[in-house]
Amino acid sequence: MQEENHSQMVRSILLELGIPPHHLGFKMLNAAILKYAKNNTQSATKELYPELAKEFGYHTSYSKATIVERPIRYSISE
Repeated sequence: MQEENHSQMVRSILLELGIPPHHLGFKMLNAAILKYAKNNTQSATKELYPELAKEFGYHTSYSKATIVERPIRYSISE
């Protein structure tokens, strides 16, 4: 129940910041914030981004950090 409240709170903040909810980066950023809040000792590029890439179904030879970072960066810049 508390996790659901955190998810809703993060979603509300992202919407207030003007990040478009229909972008993949919105979903990835939401998931990244929640995962980091649970375990803030994670390294973003070495641990968090690969976890997110796997969670979102990306199994490629590209850098997992790039696959996750690009949609997040695009959503923020919109």
